[in-house]
Order: sequence, then C-alpha cells, then structure tokens
Amino acid sequence: MKYHKCVKYDRVSGKVVKHRKLSEHQLATRDLSKKYVWLEEVQGVTDSYDPETQKIIKTYELPDLSDLSISVDVGVKMAINYIAINLTADEIQANKEKKIYDTDQGLIRGIEDIIVMISKGAPLNKNSLPVELIDKVNVRRRYRGEADI
Repeated sequence: MKYHKCVKYDRVSGKVVKHRKLSEHQLATRDLSKKYVWLEEVQGVTDSYDPETQKIIKTYELPDLSDLSISVDVGVKMAINYIAINLTADEIQANKEKKIYDTDQGLIRGIEDIIVMISKGAPLNKNSLPVELIDKVNVRRRYRGEADI
C-alpha cells in the first residue's frame, strides 16, 4: 500500500496543525468540507543558498481555502517551498562568533605548549611554534577578516 505525506490544514487560521502519512484509501475518502482538511504535501521550490550570508525558510503554498461554504477541490495539494533569505548583520556576526568559538578547543593544547616553552626559557617566534597551531590561529583570524600571521 502506498502512503502519501500529508498535512492537516486549518482553513480558518491558515496554519498547518499536523503532519502525517495517509494511505491512498484515506486520501481518496477524506472529507474536504470541514474546517480541518488533510492535504497532500508536495515538494515545491528549493532555492540554493550561501550559508555564510543566507538562510532557508520553509513556506507553504496553496490557494485560498478560507471560505468554509465551499468544499476543497480534491486535487488541491500543499507545496512546501524552501526559500533563501538574507541573514541580518547580527546573524552573520553571530555565525562568525560561533565559528571562532568552535575552534577554541583546538587551541587549548597549543596554548599549553607555549606556556611550557616560556617556563623552560625557550625562545619564542613563529618558527618555534607548531605548524598546526599557526594554522588554527590563521583560521580564526580569517573568520574575523584579519590577515594570516
């Protein structure tokens, strides 16, 4: 038996109240004259996007079904669209800060190594630091828009 992804739609509020799979029999015998109706869900538009500057939001597309005196046509389906919208400056900044925060754990061992070198009186310069540590620092600097060291 084949099942279809469906949504329970409130015709008055215009909101989706439930998601469920319905059998072909259930889909064919549903009552389309009520306040709440089951509509088949179909994939609509899916935008490509740049996660650095955009995010995807889910939207629902279907005709106006708010007139309860008219039954919903049996062929009406709800299209689920995923639309790209631009991030706000605050969201972009928060994403950058999260990327920097996510690299903190990788720097802890490097900082420990530097402290040991200092305590032993070893000379410190870029060439005396592990390449991996320099790479991690440079990644963080790039997130902030700064030049590599």
